Amino acid sequence: MWSVPYALIWDDLRERWGAQFTAEERSPWDALGDARLVECNGCALHYFDPPMPGGSMYYEVLSRHPEYYVDDRWEFGVVLDTIRPGDTVVDFGSGEGAFLRGAAAVAGRVVGCDHNVGAAPTDVGGAELRHEPFDIVADAIAGGADVATSFHVLEHLANVDDLCLPATTALRAGGRLFLATPDRDRSVRNDLESLDCPPHHVSRWSARQYEVLADRYGYDLVSVRHEPFVHVHGVRRLVPKPLLHRAAIVRHRRRGFTVHGRDSVSAPPWPRGSALLAELVKRSGVRRRRLESI
Repeated sequence: MWSVPYALIWDDLRERWGAQFTAEERSPWDALGDARLVECNGCALHYFDPPMPGGSMYYEVLSRHPEYYVDDRWEFGVVLDTIRPGDTVVDFGSGEGAFLRGAAAVAGRVVGCDHNVGAAPTDVGGAELRHEPFDIVADAIAGGADVATSFHVLEHLANVDDLCLPATTALRAGGRLFLATPDRDRSVRNDLESLDCPPHHVSRWSARQYEVLADRYGYDLVSVRHEPFVHVHGVRRLVPKPLLHRAAIVRHRRRGFTVHGRDSVSAPPWPRGSALLAELVKRSGVRRRRLESI
């Protein structure tokens, strides 16, 4: 489908995000020459082959940039509006804890887990924060969670089992799983965005893949919502009103982004924002089992 030299990805990471890596740190990816994007014949997922995500060192370097973590995501508000008093909530990949703090103000118990110790917040509003593998945290909750969330984690994983199986273990039957990923059909994007390539992202998602994911892991798919056209990562939030769309487009173009039109008659109203948010409900009788990556 598409490929880009890793040399260009490293250059963009340095220039846009101030992230510099040594030749030794870059070597596993540089040995490949190019990052190659392909499409799954079964579900149309776009993924990089081979899928080689960055490790803890990569994220520790990248997260030093003040704009890396976003604390006011659209999807946070959507999910927080659904949480009920007394709910047990577990968030996989909690980052700096912005969602945890909001959930802790409503829910009965909130547990967050993240591998990036360097991003550990000092205040999570009374939530529990654990720096352990997802499956260990899930086993400790084991069917006791009413809500499981994961915001912008799936696209970083070489195998979606690493998130979806722990989430399934943590949730009770009838519990809700919320998954957010970037919308690969968003209106504002460049051909080369280093954060949408390995070592950062190793897959690109559209709504169709959530239908396959739900079936594979034993969920009913309730909805896949598209973020209104409001912002891109690292750019000041824009007010999502139709009359401001043209001004937003001009502003993004001046920053060097490419603005794309509506891609099909079935697409939601154009322009399209940056994220997808899927809501799934765990079916009863779901057994934990390992599956091949999508």
